[in-house]
Amino acid sequence: LADGRVDYVFWSADPTVEREAEGGFRFAGRFGLFRELNGQPTAVSIVGGTVLERDGVGIRLDAPEYRGRITAVDRADFAVTVSPAPESPESLVGQTVFIQNEGKRVAYEVLETREAGDGVELALAMDGRIGTGRVTGTEDGRVMTDTEFRLQYYGYYQGAHIINAEGTADYRINEVRSGAHAMIDTEQHPEATADTLAQDFKEGTWFEVWDYGVGDEVVVPLTASVELSGAHAWNIGAPGGLTVNLPAEN
Repeated sequence: LADGRVDYVFWSADPTVEREAEGGFRFAGRFGLFRELNGQPTAVSIVGGTVLERDGVGIRLDAPEYRGRITAVDRADFAVTVSPAPESPESLVGQTVFIQNEGKRVAYEVLETREAGDGVELALAMDGRIGTGRVTGTEDGRVMTDTEFRLQYYGYYQGAHIINAEGTADYRINEVRSGAHAMIDTEQHPEATADTLAQDFKEGTWFEVWDYGVGDEVVVPLTASVELSGAHAWNIGAPGGLTVNLPAEN
């Protein structure tokens, strides 16, 4: 730019691979920004990565993202308990977290965090309920229903969870067939026989389908940045586990 500023932008689909780039750069992450003014570094930022440096100057993170497992769900308050707790749970407030399993990945904003033993409870911004249906019976690996589910065949329900009327049973599903049945993921739940399901899903009661449930993984890409704010002064923002190498003249 005319004022002598140069921005180097980095992006990668695989943040686990550390790459070298022309000009002495090393980068491993989803997104990175390295800014210079008249040849001197003034800002370095990385999202979902572990390193962004030029000739040894820059930042390194111990881990590119936080990962935990859902151990409990408060469906009335749209909250999940995740373990283990991240290093700085309060830093998740206002951030988007990703909840995923082998069949589904969804994103929710965190409104609040609360201590929960060795984990943390995350209050989410939206209701995770994506369907409800009436139980008409059970078969091996299936909860029968006469309720219409219009988003069948689009993968919308793949990896979701079916919850019984009492909220005591949680099964991951592969799909819902409109007016027919919810298909239990029997690889995850080999115990889901017709008799077992009949105990959990009594005929005439109503089940719910949720985006997430116990056992799903919560993933948060970590973000770190350093920015020159004055003579020999830098602002540093990171959730923890950050190593910063600054130029000697700054």
